[in-house]
Amino acid sequence: MMRVCIVSIELKSSSSGIGYYTRMLVEGLAQRGHALTLVIPESEQLNELPNGCQVWPWRYERTGSHANWLGMAPEIARQVKRVCAEQEFDLVYFTQARDALFCRHSVFEGPLLGGVHDDYFAQAPASPTGFRGDYVDWPQRWLYYQVVRVLERVTYGRMDGLIFNSQATEANVTNAFRLSRPARLVCYYGIADATNGQSVRPSKEPIILFVGGNFERKGLPTMLRALPRVLEQHPEYRLVVVGRYTNQVAIQGLAADLGVQDRVLFAGYQDNETVQAWHQRAKVFIMPSLMEGFGIVFLEAMRAWTPVIATRVGGIPEVVRDGENGLLVPPNQPDKLADSCNRLLREADLYGRLTTGARQTMQRFTPQAMIDSTETFFLDAVSRGNARQR
Repeated sequence: MMRVCIVSIELKSSSSGIGYYTRMLVEGLAQRGHALTLVIPESEQLNELPNGCQVWPWRYERTGSHANWLGMAPEIARQVKRVCAEQEFDLVYFTQARDALFCRHSVFEGPLLGGVHDDYFAQAPASPTGFRGDYVDWPQRWLYYQVVRVLERVTYGRMDGLIFNSQATEANVTNAFRLSRPARLVCYYGIADATNGQSVRPSKEPIILFVGGNFERKGLPTMLRALPRVLEQHPEYRLVVVGRYTNQVAIQGLAADLGVQDRVLFAGYQDNETVQAWHQRAKVFIMPSLMEGFGIVFLEAMRAWTPVIATRVGGIPEVVRDGENGLLVPPNQPDKLADSCNRLLREADLYGRLTTGARQTMQRFTPQAMIDSTETFFLDAVSRGNARQR
């Protein structure tokens, strides 16, 4: 049995997928008899915790801004210091490694491990104009990315182990930051089969679904620019956008400029159950990301018998296999996106094949596999730490 301190800013919610990942991890490790202490915000506490878990809550007000983590990193360090002073652990795991920015081995001498779920900052363009065509707030965004890039490089370099969510994330981050010291693991997200293995396909409606928090990085402008061509052939369809974004007014303005505002529903932030209900209703799921570490939302769509259209960037091709469980297109190319969407909606044989492939994909990304590899990685880290102390 291991005594593990898990630090995460999400557990109950899953606005970025980290909450879902953390819940699956906590439930799996607890079922295997490990003692877990969860350092999480008060608002992220679950109504019921698995046996063997305890919570160390702290106050944190979510603002919706990604940059909010910079302000809370000192508080995370204080909370970790306090809990480590009162309890003994075999290791401390930050579900987002960057949250360990101010944590040191002087506070905890054992293994410090972290999860890396994106390569956005490692891949940030050197010139601010690299963001100009894709983001309304491109000057501020570029500056923020440069700052975080430096902070991530320092933080990742002093960790004892890193868990990456895809091969692409591992390659891009380790190459960009020239990481050599930390032990590394590629561990794909696992997702529970909510249908319990049933083969009943849900009835579908003329809905194209988009789910994401950062509309621009997730490629919503590309989808909006493709929508007029899709509606020419399929006028009965509408685009449903689930998510909350600080620059939403500009995105809504783009929809108005394109004349499709009446065919787009901005549904805002929704809880996990409502998001899954939208996946059940949607005919197709499209997220043409400009960059993506993995994309657990693709698995959520596939679980609902919904084929996906995505871009060939980051870790997406490790989940979405072109012609097998979805279609892949280049980023920032609305014409090709529209052609793929029209083809999928037009060709029943293709739709059926991709739908079947989507469900079969679930067998490759299970919570069991995720827990197995993570538990082994944790045990190896503890063993290495004990060997160093002897």
